[in-house]
This record gives sequence, C-alpha cells and structure tokens, in this order.
Amino acid sequence: MATNIEDQNLKFMHNAFIRSGQGKSNLYTFEVALMGSRTIFTADPENIRAMLATQFNDFGKGQRFRTDWFELMENSIFNIDDDAWHTSRQRLRPLFTRQRVSDLVCFERHIQAMLRTLAGGHAVDMKDILSRFALDVSADFSLGRQVDSLTSKKDDAVFEAFERIRHTQSLIERLGPLNFLVPRRKFRKDLEALNNFMGPSIEKAVSMSDVELAEIDKTDWTMDGHFFTHALASRGTFGIYVMKRCRS
Repeated sequence: MATNIEDQNLKFMHNAFIRSGQGKSNLYTFEVALMGSRTIFTADPENIRAMLATQFNDFGKGQRFRTDWFELMENSIFNIDDDAWHTSRQRLRPLFTRQRVSDLVCFERHIQAMLRTLAGGHAVDMKDILSRFALDVSADFSLGRQVDSLTSKKDDAVFEAFERIRHTQSLIERLGPLNFLVPRRKFRKDLEALNNFMGPSIEKAVSMSDVELAEIDKTDWTMDGHFFTHALASRGTFGIYVMKRCRS
C-alpha cells in the first residue's frame, strides 16, 4: 500500500518479480495467496500473448474486476465479458479499421510538443510527461479539445483530477477485498470534474442531426474537424451509450 501511495508501483513489481523468480526457469511469473485467494502475477510475454490474443476467450475480467472498476468504467467494453464484450467489439471495430492519415497528424503534433519538453539537457520527470502526453492526445483525438498540458497549465485541474483518479483506482484494485477502506469522496468529485470536462463535446455530438452523423460515418471523420465522439454517435444509440463512458 505504501508503494501505491508513493507511486512506486512499477519499481515494487519489478523487485517482486526479481525476488520471487530467483532460481526459477520463468523469472516473470509467480503465484501468491492473498486474503484466501490464489493470485498469479505475470510479465512473461508468452503469457500476456495468450491472455490478450491466442487464448483470449479463456481469460475474462471476472466479477471482482468488474465491481472494482465499475465507478470508473461502468459497463464499457473494458469492463464486460462474454457476449456483451463481443457485441461491443463488433460495433466499435469499424472505427479502428479505417486508415486515417489525419490520426497520425494528431499524434505527431503532441509528440513534437513532448520532444520540445525533453529538449535542453536537464532532468525531467518522464512519468509526468508521459501522463500529460496521454491526456493531450486522448482529449484531442476523442473530444477535439486542446488541453495542451505539456506546454500550458490552463487545464491543469483536469490533469490533476485525471492523475488522482488513476492513483485511487490503482489503490482500489490492489487492496482487493479490503478496498472498502479507500475513501471515495474525492475520487467521485474527480470523476464528476472529468465528466464536466467532457460534457460540452459529448453534448455537441449528441445534438448532431442524423444526416450529419450519417455523413461522418462515410468519411475520414478526423479530416473535417470531427472526432471520436462524433464517430461514436454516428453508430446510433449504442454509440451514444459508449460515448458517455469514453472516460474509460
């Protein structure tokens, strides 16, 4: 718990793999008993490939995961299993199979901003920079919002809420059956702040006419000032449902 509070999770897990893997053929997989439950930790590439690709259907989220992540992700594609997941995937898949050069332009703009931040030969906090980069890209690509947290502090309240949500959710996940001890009041206020930030973009997409949405669905939607929320809305009521949960 102390490592989570100090944001040292990566270092903690790396050391855990090293300690538990000494003398074993597979350094990056170990098993422990936590609160009466069998828990397997792995960073082995073959195991990860099996879970995410070759044996994907054998590894669901499970009820505990869905419960622990529900406040953040609700019933989004990242927090469901089985037929519900398959249906969501089939509806969302067309949005990610088109080749869109404009997507690369969006990413490149923020990559250049990140590189300028790294220039100068001075020490930097890479975790902070990469978190800001992730927020800037996702807000631009999904909502059409220019947060520019890498170069400006104008929306730092959003970034700080984003970071607190990430930190608290990590704590909820790691504490397992004891996560009822984690205070939720600030967490829920931060979720509300994130919803308020996304609200204008979501309402704009929802208010578009069927004709406008149909046109977006036929085109390279980011080329004409349209964004992921618009593309989701063009998929119909399911798109709107997912769009309202795009914070996940």
